[in-house]
Amino acid sequence: MTLRGTHRHLPPDSAEAELNDEIEREMAVVRQLTSSNRMRDALAKCQRLVADHPDAFDPLFHLAALYLLTDPKRAVTYLERAHAADPGHFETLTLLARANERVNDWPAARKWAQIVLDAEPSNVHGLAAMAAAQVEDGRAEEAVALIEENFKPGGPDAMADAAVYERLGRAREVMKDYRGAFDAFMSGNRIIQHSHADHIAGAAQIAGPPALERVTQFYQDLPVQPVPEPIDDLPDPAFLLGFPRSGTTLLENILAAHPRVETTDERPLLDPIANAAGSTQQSLSRFFAASDEELRRMRHWYWQNARKGPPPAGHVFVDKQPSNTIWLGLIAKVFPRARILFAVRDPRDVLLSNLFLTFDANPFGLHMLSPRDAAGYYGQVMTAGQAALRAFPGLAVHPVRYEYVVDDWEGEARAALDFLGAGWDDSVLNYRETLSQRRISTPSARQVTKPVYTSAREKWRRYDFVFEGIRDRLDPWTNHWGYPGWDA
Repeated sequence: MTLRGTHRHLPPDSAEAELNDEIEREMAVVRQLTSSNRMRDALAKCQRLVADHPDAFDPLFHLAALYLLTDPKRAVTYLERAHAADPGHFETLTLLARANERVNDWPAARKWAQIVLDAEPSNVHGLAAMAAAQVEDGRAEEAVALIEENFKPGGPDAMADAAVYERLGRAREVMKDYRGAFDAFMSGNRIIQHSHADHIAGAAQIAGPPALERVTQFYQDLPVQPVPEPIDDLPDPAFLLGFPRSGTTLLENILAAHPRVETTDERPLLDPIANAAGSTQQSLSRFFAASDEELRRMRHWYWQNARKGPPPAGHVFVDKQPSNTIWLGLIAKVFPRARILFAVRDPRDVLLSNLFLTFDANPFGLHMLSPRDAAGYYGQVMTAGQAALRAFPGLAVHPVRYEYVVDDWEGEARAALDFLGAGWDDSVLNYRETLSQRRISTPSARQVTKPVYTSAREKWRRYDFVFEGIRDRLDPWTNHWGYPGWDA
């Protein structure tokens, strides 16, 4: 994220000039923290500035920009205040269109997108928000026409260009033009591949195919591990794993309606442990040889980072981060009594759903930009997870199948809550009423706020042409999970 200087300087003879300069100096620090990817520090600094200067435009605008990806509802609040402070600031208008689209406030998204497009018909943020609203209104043909007449790719914001292509793909899909939809989605993915080549290389070092191969081999070489005796009085968290776009966000938000269940919205809570373990034979061997005292420290660090201490007795903490499937062996080592909810969905639908979303430039999403890469990565992640389960057979695992959830979400929720030890509570029946109070920062936010629907089941049959040449990569996993064959 790039935060540009936008401060409106007061006249030199103004009595407020000194204050204006002070705010600008502080905002320079915020921009430096952001460019160094120290987002938490930048956010804290910006929050203090807004508290001290509640009507100053720059802190309000930049705080909103920082919140946009992780908490768009809060971003809307600060953007509205920034707009009141400076009604003529054009970028605030574009972010208002984006943020309101992200929170599914379609009247507001249309309003701000129209203002943006009236001033700049080819603005990519306005086009993306307006097209999304038109698709939501059942006007997919208008969305296609809007984009085809006004979209000029190749601007400075590659992710915004990719987002417009995603909206075009979504509109064409509604029109049942599946090849046209696929072409649009892949056009956006190619833009991301080209513009984030350096990020893709870096992502391969973190959790790419070579790293996954090493981790999997280490799990496969481990002898079967017994469940050890407890080493402290701390509880073990539960984990919601699987693969992104397998229904984990829907399940998380159903569970979170329970008064004694706390969930995480994909916070990277396990990252310090994964970073300590690394992905080389040497680093993993050192990690798995950790003493009880070292393991106690890791468990303590986890709970302090997660919630400043363990949850109250009788409460369940669910760490939802499906990409942590590759670290299932680490979870078993540090939290041997953890309960694992493992989300399962037809791998072909998982692949399509990931291909058709514009992910942020994160290590996972950058491996999901082409059918061949996505199929290979899915297989590697699942192989790593299964290798870990072989080495740690005492780990408690409860599969949750997406197709069963959309058929009978209450029954699946009851079974999951029983497995977690929370038991049933009737408040779960009203889970959709609590969604407005929850932060949902994943790409599934738009879908999960709707009533449970079955239209995404076996979507792959409409896109069978996508799988030509890669069926052999997915066959082992469709068979493993018990899904029907290609011609069934």
